[in-house]
Amino acid sequence: MPAKSYENILLIADPIESEKYLAQSLLSKNGSYLVIDPEGILEGQTSEKLKQEGYHVYICNVDDTKGFFYDYFRYYYYNIFHDEKTVLYLTGSDKIRNEKLIAEITLILDDILNGKMDLSQHLTLMVNDFGHLAGGINFPHKLSRIKGTQVSAILCTESLLPLQTEHYNPMLTDEILDSCNVITEK
Repeated sequence: MPAKSYENILLIADPIESEKYLAQSLLSKNGSYLVIDPEGILEGQTSEKLKQEGYHVYICNVDDTKGFFYDYFRYYYYNIFHDEKTVLYLTGSDKIRNEKLIAEITLILDDILNGKMDLSQHLTLMVNDFGHLAGGINFPHKLSRIKGTQVSAILCTESLLPLQTEHYNPMLTDEILDSCNVITEK
């Protein structure tokens, strides 16, 4: 079942179930979306359908960007979420996996929370394969700050283990768990 608006979700499921859940959530058309989709699977499953529903669809292969992604985002995509019904897919597995894109997404969330980036409607951050992409020590703190705002997150992972051992420590993983409704589909 797709996520409800304004609710942070941590989905613990195998990749096929995660992709199915995220695709259903996207197609529920509940505002605008920033989708971190390393392999482009969600983009392939949903972008045409969303275009047909009147969405403004943008696709950015992060592997093709130069320099700090946050600067690239500010230059090319900063104002797209002023329009209603907008989705930005971030694809490109090499740079997303190797350069800790989540840490730079935290800066974008900061801009939204501090009123520097205006949104016309609710924005859902979707992260496919979060367990392998996590990074940025401030991200767990941002999750707790976005609760009850115009932003929510859906994070999908196969296991909590990489969060606790590779990316964060158990205390920061607990902060993620406290900030999200945890759904297990195994």
